[in-house]
Amino acid sequence: MDYIGDVRFYSNIGQDTGLPTEGSDRIGFHTAGSYNTLRPGYFAMLMVNPGWRGKRLGDNGESLFVRWSDVIDEYQRRYPLSVAKDIECLMKTPVSYAPAFVKDDVASEPLLRVTGDKEFEVRYWDNILETIKILIDKNLIPNGKYFYEILARFDQVVHSCPASIEHQMERSELIILDNRKIAHGRQSFISFEKNPDAGTISNPRQLFTIHIAIPSPSAETTELSQ
Repeated sequence: MDYIGDVRFYSNIGQDTGLPTEGSDRIGFHTAGSYNTLRPGYFAMLMVNPGWRGKRLGDNGESLFVRWSDVIDEYQRRYPLSVAKDIECLMKTPVSYAPAFVKDDVASEPLLRVTGDKEFEVRYWDNILETIKILIDKNLIPNGKYFYEILARFDQVVHSCPASIEHQMERSELIILDNRKIAHGRQSFISFEKNPDAGTISNPRQLFTIHIAIPSPSAETTELSQ
């Protein structure tokens, strides 16, 4: 076991130092430890308190999941003429970025690779296009404009993949994911409510996240037929 996080809503987190999971906004698809050189092989979530329920869909903190293999298949369906060179670009362009809260060694490697078992592994974070744009403006990404165009298409497929799953976790429910092959995210939730007796109260939503370290398979290269 590599790390255990106690994820709750905090109203006073800073934009630069606070974890995205400590807010109540929607969190796009991402992988655990995506900024780091050493990333967990498995990621687990244990729901302690699902918080307020019965809100409109998308406002209950629903969990989101998508397999990278499904994303690649969907990308190939939408962009059959360019998929081979697009994936090659994502597999060969090194990217190094980390927000202020990251203290471990920062990775400097491509976002996508193929492992020894011929599965796609992707490291990905929320609002990735915004951060990549910053790196491009600083000339830190080779062929930045071309790379950004491909990543923008890829990100659109990630967040509109028809094979993605939305799931409302229940109290005491445990979900374990292969962090190399599955991305996860979260819908937004209501952060505050006014109570006639207690005044303004915060959403009691709480879950534990667990990073489980395993040896990472060796990377290989691959080709996609057009």
